[in-house]
Amino acid sequence: MERHENDAKTEARVEEDSALDRVRAKRRTRKRKKAIRRAAPVVALCVLLAVAYAVGYWYFKGHYYPGTIVGSVDASLMQRDELAHAIDEVVDGYAIAVQGDGLELSLNAEQVGVNASGAQMAQDALSHMRPSRWPLEIFSSRENALAELPHDQELIAQAVAEPVTKHNEGAKAPTNASMKFNEQTALFEVVDEVPGTLLDQKLVGDAVCAAVGEGREQVALDEAVLVQPQIKAADAKTQDAVRRANEALDRAIPLQYEGTTIVTPTHADMVDWLGANDDLSIKVRKGLFAVWADQAGIWESVDHNDDQNDYVLDGRALAGLFEQALNSGTTDPVSIPTVTVAKYSDLEPGSPAPSWDSSLGRYLDVDIPHQMARLYSATGDVIWESKVTTGNVARGDATPPGTFNIFDKKTDFVLLGDDKDGDGEYDYNFHVDYWMPFNEGIGLHDASWRSEYGGDHYLEEGSGGCVNLPKAAATALFSMIHIGDTVVVRG
Repeated sequence: MERHENDAKTEARVEEDSALDRVRAKRRTRKRKKAIRRAAPVVALCVLLAVAYAVGYWYFKGHYYPGTIVGSVDASLMQRDELAHAIDEVVDGYAIAVQGDGLELSLNAEQVGVNASGAQMAQDALSHMRPSRWPLEIFSSRENALAELPHDQELIAQAVAEPVTKHNEGAKAPTNASMKFNEQTALFEVVDEVPGTLLDQKLVGDAVCAAVGEGREQVALDEAVLVQPQIKAADAKTQDAVRRANEALDRAIPLQYEGTTIVTPTHADMVDWLGANDDLSIKVRKGLFAVWADQAGIWESVDHNDDQNDYVLDGRALAGLFEQALNSGTTDPVSIPTVTVAKYSDLEPGSPAPSWDSSLGRYLDVDIPHQMARLYSATGDVIWESKVTTGNVARGDATPPGTFNIFDKKTDFVLLGDDKDGDGEYDYNFHVDYWMPFNEGIGLHDASWRSEYGGDHYLEEGSGGCVNLPKAAATALFSMIHIGDTVVVRG
């Protein structure tokens, strides 16, 4: 009985296991079907991508990627023969018109070096295509080395050289920004730069090269090809220069001689003789500075002599030293320089002996008959002398005799003669380095156009009335003569 029951139980368990296996099998089947259903779209997509890649690969073996520029031609999706034809159309009969800023010229293909082969360029461009990478290349941002239409920069530079040079002959150069002193505000201010009409040959050539490279048939020149001012009002350097110049006006820089302060220029003093150099550094105008130095008593304070020499202020050197001090920003004292002047110059044997008038003290003697000039000290020493050429007697321009005074001193001066012949032009227009007037428009000055002094040639070949001096003599006298000094002209 027990055995029968055990067998029955065993059969029941077997049946249960079989039923469980069937359930599990059904579940596995359902899972496989679901997996297949889920994988189907992915498989299909992969197949489609593979097909698309293959199609793109074969397509771009014979076509150019979108955005491809070859020889100024947009070759997007073109075939090689199409591109070759398009390039040949650009090259055949190519010419470019250049206009703007007063320049007009036309250049042909030979002048700009355009002689490209469309077939060769198209083939070269196709060899740069990588069809196996088309999915990446089609959307990539890239620069094509063949994008420009081939041209010759040297030929273009040669072609524009002569027209630009000819244009520039009548063109106006740009004016740099500068600074000037405003008398109303008593301060320096910026003067704006002025663009000219002068063309920059290289920039013109570059503009033409760029236009040819793009295959354009005309180029309009603009202000970008003009020669630009080197100094501009908005530049930090310009603004800084004006700031420093205005600060310099209030800087106390003592002028000392042998450790003693003679004078310290003030704002009011400096505004009369300060200016600006081309590089916007502060400039001391030496002629006006010399006048101020005389009025300020510097000349008298440093002039002295011993048994052999006379020592006088070197006005030009002092102006230069003060200019350096202003530009350096220092307030250290400036030592006043002097020059040593021998009392007697080396004159030819037989020169007339000095004739001093003790009643006049320090004065300049101009001896017309002997064509000599001498500067006497207050004690009768000849501290300067030179041969001279006075006014032309035959022409009626003899230097008038009399007693006068030096009333001005200037450097880099222009002498303008009267219009005696009535032709509407000045009878003469001479530049002199040193001008020391004493009788209205008559004065002492250097005369670079004259090679002979002294003698009697003044009678027919003399000046227009002034006292002409050799350059070295004029330089020395300018450093010694004082405004207010007496001048005696003896005829």
